[in-house]
Amino acid sequence: MGSTRAVTAGAAPLALAASLLAAAAPAYADRPVKESFDDTMAPFEVSDVCGFSITVVSHQRGFEITSADGRRTTVHITEQDVFTANGATLRSRPFTFTIHFLRDADGQTLHAISTGQIIVVPVAPGVTFRAAGRFDFVTADADFVVVPESGGSQNQNAFCAALAP
Repeated sequence: MGSTRAVTAGAAPLALAASLLAAAAPAYADRPVKESFDDTMAPFEVSDVCGFSITVVSHQRGFEITSADGRRTTVHITEQDVFTANGATLRSRPFTFTIHFLRDADGQTLHAISTGQIIVVPVAPGVTFRAAGRFDFVTADADFVVVPESGGSQNQNAFCAALAP
C-alpha cells in the first residue's frame, strides 16, 4: 500500500488490525465499482423510426463499471428487442454494444457514447435490418437510435414495411 509499518513484539493484535483496516479503506474506496444487470424494460413507444408508432420491449443484460470518482461509467450490454406495430411483430437477434458515460464534477452527463451494434432484426429470409457504429446519446437527443452518427445502417425500409399498416 505504498508504506511499510514496523510492528513491535508488544503491539496489541486488535490495535494492529484496526490500523491495517484504516489504512486499507482508502485503497478500496479508490477502486471502480462493477455491477451486473439483467433487466426487461417496460414497453415503450417510438415514432421516429418509421413514421408510425412502434411498441418496443427490450431485454438487456451485461455489466457496468463506474470509476471511484463517479465521473466515468462503461456499460457493456447484450440486448434483444421485440417490435410490435399494426398486428405485426419482429424480434431482434441478440446484439452487443458499449456505452461510455463521461460526467462533469456536478454529475451532469457530458457524453454517452455508444459503440457497436445498434440493431439486428431479421425482417424476411435474407433481409436483416441492421445498424452498427458510433453515436452520442447526448447529441442524438433521443433514447432510441437506429442510425449511427458514424457507421452504417441498412434495410430500415424493409423493417418499416414489415410493420406498416
